[in-house]
Amino acid sequence: MRPQANADSGELYECFNCGARTEQLQAAGCPECGGQVRNIASERDL
Repeated sequence: MRPQANADSGELYECFNCGARTEQLQAAGCPECGGQVRNIASERDL
């Protein structure tokens, strides 16, 4: 089960590599490892 995260800004990004979460998207990618991030705040059809 994934941990719960609350984002007031409506934007939450998670790193594909290390799983770190951040509310601010950086051009370089993940602030922890530099990997690619995805927006997990928007709903998706599975």
